[in-house]
Amino acid sequence: MSTTLTYSNDSQVLNLSLYNARKIVHDAVFNKMVLLWWAMQSGKKKYYSGGKGFREHVLVKENTDGGAFDRGDVTAITAQQPTEEAFYPWRKYNKPITIFDTDEMENAGPTQLASLFDVLTRQARMSLKKDINTDLYGLPTDKTLWGLPKAIPLTGYDSGDYAGISRSDYEGWRPQVQSAVGSYYVTSTTTFAMRDAMLDCFNDCSNFGEGQPGLFLTSQTAFQYYDSGLFGYVRIVDEKFVNSKFPGIKFGPATVTYDPNFENQSSSGQDMYVLTADDLTLAVHRKRDFAITPFESLVPAGQIGRRAYILVYLNLIFTTLRTHGLIPGITART
Repeated sequence: MSTTLTYSNDSQVLNLSLYNARKIVHDAVFNKMVLLWWAMQSGKKKYYSGGKGFREHVLVKENTDGGAFDRGDVTAITAQQPTEEAFYPWRKYNKPITIFDTDEMENAGPTQLASLFDVLTRQARMSLKKDINTDLYGLPTDKTLWGLPKAIPLTGYDSGDYAGISRSDYEGWRPQVQSAVGSYYVTSTTTFAMRDAMLDCFNDCSNFGEGQPGLFLTSQTAFQYYDSGLFGYVRIVDEKFVNSKFPGIKFGPATVTYDPNFENQSSSGQDMYVLTADDLTLAVHRKRDFAITPFESLVPAGQIGRRAYILVYLNLIFTTLRTHGLIPGITART
């Protein structure tokens, strides 16, 4: 008996009258989204509810009154305003899940390859995550979330403001932006310039607060620069990253990794972000954490089917900027 293969032109859902197949849909579209995965790990993802956004109180001034004294000294006393408020608005994302009646009926019964609802929901969820992960590397619009280039810009990191607090007035509200590295390895002097810049930035970011950088995030090109510079040395991998199928090489207590979706700020060469988990939060609305709305009929719009939406409200919060950094302009070996 011959096997008959039939394709639906409208829904592109495969129907087979006689076949052997696992009811699994394989992903041939999406890249790994390392930054979003890392930001959603426990400790960095936090839930909030209500309001137009959220405020963080940031300590920006020292108390310069008092100090060493002796009998009879008068201590000068001034009014203290030690904090400023950083404001982060909600950024809202959605993806529709549309199921037409014809598609649902064709993909049913013995010929069903997989649940149409499950497939379309997975597609929408992954597409939404891709949008968010992409925006984490871009300059924001009035609707998109505040990504890394807004918090840690290559230029203007010591001027203007971020989240309503002046970078010009408060040195502690500035990230650690290094000079352009140039060649990651200079063969004539056996100088591993990339590693030296990473150590400088790590130490600069570690001088403040109670935390220290835990992530060096870069492009695949720069990651391979770093990896090739370790030729002849023992590499220690980060088991948490590797177990999640992401690359991860230890640099002291931190992890070096790359995101296939990474975007550079430098016009020449590769960039690398240095991030401290203790001072970074992915704020997510408690009731809009990839929530699915009820399906509504499309009949009133003249179509036979139903539609729902996946919704997420979120933003990326930096509670301080001085513990994060940027290493720009990493170029090929010379």
